[in-house]
Amino acid sequence: MFSFQTNKTLLEASLFQNKPVYVQFYITARCNLTCVQCNIRYANADMRECTLEEVKAIAENFAKIGVGMVLLTGGEPFTRADLPEIIHEFETRGVHVRMQTN
Repeated sequence: MFSFQTNKTLLEASLFQNKPVYVQFYITARCNLTCVQCNIRYANADMRECTLEEVKAIAENFAKIGVGMVLLTGGEPFTRADLPEIIHEFETRGVHVRMQTN
């Protein structure tokens, strides 16, 4: 399920407890639903989305500090047309991607 690099990162983080294992990354506040209980679209509606270049820098930083997994969330991550590229930036650096979607 996990790549060798991700397994190594997770093992090191568990043993030494000196790295963040899991990070949530809100990649958008946009959503195709209007759920009454959700405050994301109101609380973060004025926030600018990261560009792909900024995502690359974030992915590189996560890899440097040893993040094992990133949860891409929002809003609805699938509203981003560049979602495959975002996933690629993390996965190619050994950071396992999980998604939270509606």
